[in-house]
Amino acid sequence: MKARGWSSALVSMALVVVLAGCGAAPKPVSTAVQFKDDSGHVIRLKAPASRIVALGPSDTEIVLALGLKKDLVGADAASFQYLPSRYLAEMKGVRNVGNAVTTPNLEAIKALHPSLVLVVYSAPYDAKIEALGIPVAVLDPTSVAGIMRDIMDVGTASGDSGAAAQLVAKLNAEIKAIAAAAQAAGPAVSTFVELNPPPTLYTVGPGSYIDQLITLAGGINVVDKIATSAYPEVSSEQVIAADPQVIILQDQGFGGSAQAVSARPGWSAITAVKDGRIVSSVNPNLLSNPGPSVVEGLLELAEALHPGLRVPGIAP
Repeated sequence: MKARGWSSALVSMALVVVLAGCGAAPKPVSTAVQFKDDSGHVIRLKAPASRIVALGPSDTEIVLALGLKKDLVGADAASFQYLPSRYLAEMKGVRNVGNAVTTPNLEAIKALHPSLVLVVYSAPYDAKIEALGIPVAVLDPTSVAGIMRDIMDVGTASGDSGAAAQLVAKLNAEIKAIAAAAQAAGPAVSTFVELNPPPTLYTVGPGSYIDQLITLAGGINVVDKIATSAYPEVSSEQVIAADPQVIILQDQGFGGSAQAVSARPGWSAITAVKDGRIVSSVNPNLLSNPGPSVVEGLLELAEALHPGLRVPGIAP
């Protein structure tokens, strides 16, 4: 018995030596992830984020669309108000950490012990969150491709890039189908998108993802000829001179309405006003939030520009 025991020990020792010599010893598997956010910063996480705070409806939507409800521990007040309705039911149990436009509740964020905070733009409070030892990623896309990249980044951060790739492939296929149908529906329609009514008349311009959506929906953004920034302020005189065929209102919550537009001095001369094509049916929660639901916003926009539009494979 002793001999057999000693022999077994020798064999075991020999195997260890041979495996070590062949480099076959197991190596530790790294779970670290990294990606570059929209501000150009490289975000490095020691492990996939399992506790996420999202400071913006689009960021919250991306997390939920990827099936990461279990990882969402906090969100800003706007997420509880402006998310598409199908996601609002999933917000039960998620901590409201306040207004991300001004200053969220940093103490509430800290108490949630997040492994990642997502923000919709670079803000002064970002540095305060990072000072707490919490990584912050800015998701502020300027293009449709940027929206898809942000979805992939959240997938990478959460350790589920496969689910993100599937979602992006689905969304891109739907965008392609909508754009093809809009192009086949007829000539491009000159379009003005109103984000805020006068006296501070804000709209979308070149370098914004909504500007790209207008083109994909079969439109031409009239502001591209009079502005160079993504979200410019324009004058009523400039809009009147541009003479859009369709006006898309995204400021219903700020008093924007067909009646108000028609009553503005000089606007009765605009083709869109004369033809009664002042549209308030395009949901701002879909079009103006750069998350997965922006594809639904694109469909509503395309239908507004081309009434009666039908997209094969996508329900109206």
